[in-house]
Amino acid sequence: MLNPARGTGRLRATARIPKGCEIFVSYGRGYWAAFGNHAKIIARPAPVGFLPDAAAREVIDLTAMGSSTFSSELAAEFDAACVADEAYAARLAKGDRPHADDDTTTPDERVTRDGRLFMRGSGALCVPKCDALRTRLIRECHDSATAGHLGRDKTVEQMQRRFFWHGMTTRVGEYVTTCDACQRNKPSQRLTPGLLMPIASPTRAAHTWTMDLITQLPKSRGGNDAIVVWV
Repeated sequence: MLNPARGTGRLRATARIPKGCEIFVSYGRGYWAAFGNHAKIIARPAPVGFLPDAAAREVIDLTAMGSSTFSSELAAEFDAACVADEAYAARLAKGDRPHADDDTTTPDERVTRDGRLFMRGSGALCVPKCDALRTRLIRECHDSATAGHLGRDKTVEQMQRRFFWHGMTTRVGEYVTTCDACQRNKPSQRLTPGLLMPIASPTRAAHTWTMDLITQLPKSRGGNDAIVVWV
C-alpha cells in the first residue's frame, strides 16, 4: 500500500519471510514497481521517435574497423610477403592436408582460405615473416584514428583478434613502448617534484663550503681514480 503523503510505501511480499515482518520501500520505488506491472514498454524506431532511440541503433565497435579490411596497397604488400616467405608459401601450397615438416604449429592449427592462412578456431590471419608488413599492421591497430593510441594490453588484444605470428605480443609491446605520440601524451607516473631549496647567501668569506666527489674514473699515472672539489 502506497502513502504519497508520508513519502514511503508498504508492499506485500511474495517471498517467504518471517511472520509479522514487513518490507518498506521509498514511495518512488514503490510507485514505479506498481506502475511497471501494468505498463507496456515499446521501443520506437529512430525515424519515428521524436529523439533518436538508442534501442534502435546498432552498436558498432569503431576499433574493429580499418585493419580487418585490407586496402589494395596493403593487400598487394601482404601477397608479396607471402611469396617471399618460403615457409609460408610452402604451407599455403599444401592446403589443409596434414603436414609433418612444419615445426611451428600442429597440423590442425592453420587452414587456408582465399589464398591465405588462418588460425583454426580464432580465425586470425597468419602473417608472413616481413618486418615492414608486421610493423604496418601494428600501426593500423595502434596509430589509426579509430584506435586512438591504445596501451600495450589493449593493442595486443586488438591484434590477436585479427592476426597471428610467433612473438607478436613482444613485438607489439616494443612498438607501443617506443611510440612517440604515446610518450609525449601519457601521464607521468612519478611524484610531483618539490620546490627548490637554494642555499642561503653567505654573509662573510668562508662561511659555507660545498663538496663534490667524482669517483670510479680511469686511473691516472699516479694511481688516482677520483676527484674532490671544494667550493
